[in-house]
Amino acid sequence: MSSGTWKVAIDGGWQFCLELCAAIGRALGLRNPFLRHKPSNWIQPNATKADIDYQIDYGIRNGELYAYRLKRMGIRPDARIMEIGPGVAFGGMAYLRAAGMSVAVSDRWLAPWSDAYHSRVYAGIADRLEGQPGFDVSPLRRMVAARGYGDDSVRCVFEAAERLADVGLGDFDAIVSNAVLEHVQGLDETLASLFRLTRSGGVGLHQVDFRDHRDFDRPLEHLFLKPEKFAVVNERVHFEYGSRRRQPEYAGAMRHAGFDIESYEIGERAREAYLDQVVTRLGRRRNSTALWSREVLADLGGLFWLRKP
Repeated sequence: MSSGTWKVAIDGGWQFCLELCAAIGRALGLRNPFLRHKPSNWIQPNATKADIDYQIDYGIRNGELYAYRLKRMGIRPDARIMEIGPGVAFGGMAYLRAAGMSVAVSDRWLAPWSDAYHSRVYAGIADRLEGQPGFDVSPLRRMVAARGYGDDSVRCVFEAAERLADVGLGDFDAIVSNAVLEHVQGLDETLASLFRLTRSGGVGLHQVDFRDHRDFDRPLEHLFLKPEKFAVVNERVHFEYGSRRRQPEYAGAMRHAGFDIESYEIGERAREAYLDQVVTRLGRRRNSTALWSREVLADLGGLFWLRKP
């Protein structure tokens, strides 16, 4: 046997072992010890002037959008808000904190503080909001001076979304997320946890991305993988490839958790030419699901407006 053949055989055997261990771990409720991908939040962010300026602008835009939507949902200006999966910088929550709200962020992989990056982002947001009516930027200034977060600025909760209700955080007026729910391992457990953490009459604002995150130019390719196969490759990257679920499955899970869906807004649709290809390819596959209509496939993501009765 040649060295190349040996290499193929060894790589194939190693791949089989990884997949077998992952399957056994899922069956036993254990995490896969062979995860090799570093969480994206733990990668040191670039801190060029362009990167900092972008994050300042993005944080303020995100905060303004959250503030508008929360007001539209009847949430008061001094509300308790939590964002799950906030990303590398928590600019939107920093904006809401300066606007008078009590804010928290949560993620199993919360990004660690980088002074060269976060100090400049939050100082920049404070500079932009300084003196504007209705804003008090002193919590952001304290955060920068302390080189870290705190309960009086942005409270950090290092926990997976599925287990948040067990931390003892109390009730929130609103829980928000942006492109997060497609990355959680247990959707039903996550939504049950968020439901328990939301006060009666409180709301949820969740932007969900249904695309295959491996290639946004071909956003439905993961639908051609068997669910078990996609689960294996996705687990290795901490579920950063997204989810095969479509909008009706998310809506059903949200209602099952107890939420009322007040509205849903589609944010992006698949290109018609690509959608034609996908529909044709799925039609040729034996046992392809009949639940994915063309309209369901076309929906690549959108915003759920939820309320707890």
